[in-house]
Amino acid sequence: MIATERLLVWLISLVICLLFFGNHASLGRELQLAALGLLGATAALALIQGKIRQKPLGLNEWVLVSLSLISFLSSMLNNLPYSMQYTVLFTVSITAMIALSRAVRFQELFEMVALSFAVMVGLSILSDPLNYMVGLSAETITGVGLLRYTAFDLHPNLAGFIYGGGTIILWVRALHLTGLKRKLYFLFAALSFSLVLAASSRAGMVATIGAFASVGLSRLFPLSRRKARLLGLVLTATVLALVFTDLGAKVAGYIIKVSDLQSSTRGLTSGGSGRTDLWLQGLELIANRDFLLALFGTGLRSSEVGTIGFSTESSYITVLIENGLLPGTVALVLLLFSMPYYLLRARKGHSDDMLIAMLLTFGLLESIFNRYLFAIGNPLSLYYLFIYGALLRKTYPSPPGAPERAASAHLC
Repeated sequence: MIATERLLVWLISLVICLLFFGNHASLGRELQLAALGLLGATAALALIQGKIRQKPLGLNEWVLVSLSLISFLSSMLNNLPYSMQYTVLFTVSITAMIALSRAVRFQELFEMVALSFAVMVGLSILSDPLNYMVGLSAETITGVGLLRYTAFDLHPNLAGFIYGGGTIILWVRALHLTGLKRKLYFLFAALSFSLVLAASSRAGMVATIGAFASVGLSRLFPLSRRKARLLGLVLTATVLALVFTDLGAKVAGYIIKVSDLQSSTRGLTSGGSGRTDLWLQGLELIANRDFLLALFGTGLRSSEVGTIGFSTESSYITVLIENGLLPGTVALVLLLFSMPYYLLRARKGHSDDMLIAMLLTFGLLESIFNRYLFAIGNPLSLYYLFIYGALLRKTYPSPPGAPERAASAHLC
């Protein structure tokens, strides 16, 4: 790998690390701006060095660019300054992604992002190990309730999103490796998921498990005789273990505690912590809009609480409010179509396809309950821009003169 490409990849990984602190109580906004500024500067460096490979925009890149342009016009016509400012930052990030995805190899970027997540997972635990253990134990504190541990002032829901996606990134990276490095990355993947549990992020838990299950099932079916026997043995052993030991009761008890299902505000009768009512409010807002506003939206981040008076708590409703029924539906349909497409491609064992399939599944499941599908202020959402940009390509972008490297990995 040429020195300039190595530098670009290291700079992008620094951006990822900085964004882990993007919600810090006192420095979060400044660190977010610094990270996005560094991303833009990295793209400019690639341009100056002549390392950007000429390649037509892919379908999803056109969609992202279109969303940015429509958002800017919508926010300007509706006099929403914050939306205009955010759209400018989003457009800079999209432009930088398009440039850098043609200057660094998809695989090289993934390897460095995985390393960044491993380092930050370790720091997340070491920054406050006592409260991490309390959060992981799922024991309630008198007068406080369940302690939802998060590092770096992250909201628990955002922590579940970041570390749930990090679990997938670290797991797929481990599949590339052998020996001690493989074991270490598997360990960091487990630690990353433990941070999801410690934050009691139910959306993160469901989305992470759903991503692993979807890829696992896509590789399992159609069943051969050998796979059918293996599946039967696994299911039989699991049932016997649950019936004849107290393991099932212990696991169920822990899940109930860590998910806070008995809470009066987060429990089974809370409507998803009030989400169902908020979703209905969001749909009602769309239904009562003027035709053009409903069709083209009011711009990125125009669905903030300060603007519409409530939080939508769903990326799907957020996208339809901010980007409109026409552009928003196109973007969502493209992502929803891409998920089964990449699940089928992942059956062949190519690590890039597996990574994209798992992250798409994770993001689309998590987005039912939270609003991080299109964002730039946290490390995972920013990396998602590179995933979105790679969608539906026959080959993944490589820099000029760099050989295409086939990297295969298989689920064990």
